[in-house]
Amino acid sequence: MNNSESNPSAPKEWENIVAASVIGVLSLITLSAYILVIVILFRNLKTFAKNSYYILALSLAFSDCTMLALFLFYSVPCTLLHKRIFGDTFDLAMGVICNVVYFAGLTCMSLTAINRYWAVCRFASYARVYSTRNVVILLCFIWLVGIVSGTFQALPCCSLHYFYDEFTYGYDMELWGNHYYICNREK
Repeated sequence: MNNSESNPSAPKEWENIVAASVIGVLSLITLSAYILVIVILFRNLKTFAKNSYYILALSLAFSDCTMLALFLFYSVPCTLLHKRIFGDTFDLAMGVICNVVYFAGLTCMSLTAINRYWAVCRFASYARVYSTRNVVILLCFIWLVGIVSGTFQALPCCSLHYFYDEFTYGYDMELWGNHYYICNREK
């Protein structure tokens, strides 16, 4: 079920299969590794909870797992079937979830980098600044940033959708009146 007959710029069926296979295999391998990291961290929580780096790593692993599961269980079937498998409303919800975990993960990566800098360059004050209490406050901030920025995706003007023709998530530029994009997409 491919649009290449009506739309010559649409990917051919074999391109959909290759793209879905690459996305699926890479997502599955990485998701498996992250799940192992989460299991190890939870099994040894008392040991790892002493160092704030591992608490941040757990949050980052959770956001990455969510994103990878989204690719594996939603993007791959959409690419193979060449349609939004559960309709537009579900696709909108996937866009919101995608942005929540993306912005939470991005913020967490930034704070993890600052954490590592502090551990190396300011080691005398590291334990005080990155106490368990302070890291929990930072994690609340991280996920609040993700939730706030992700909920904007529910607005019709800002909604993120999976474009199975381009194998990526993106914004519908037709809503913004981008004449160049509309004309080239119709060709």
